[in-house]
Amino acid sequence: MRKIYEISTTFEKKEDAQNIAEKMLDEKLIACGHISEIESHYVWQGKREITKEYLLIMKTRHKKLNLLLKALKNIHPYDLPEITVKRIAASKEYVGWVRENTK
Repeated sequence: MRKIYEISTTFEKKEDAQNIAEKMLDEKLIACGHISEIESHYVWQGKREITKEYLLIMKTRHKKLNLLLKALKNIHPYDLPEITVKRIAASKEYVGWVRENTK
């Protein structure tokens, strides 16, 4: 198994998640993006919240990780976006596909 990175972040609007996924694909910072509707439970500014959000999960390789994180921070519509990074193992073939699509 080889290693790639899975980056996730959330959005209030599905269109924001879609637009950012498309932009990151166009810039070859990610190989793919998956968008799911989720229900989020959290505390914001001292108040408990339950909201519908859209989770965007993206895959990239090590060489593109810092560029992707910088781009996300610059264009994310949230004041304090949740941006998480996981190093994950994947098959040699899948990692090759991620690398090929983030050249």
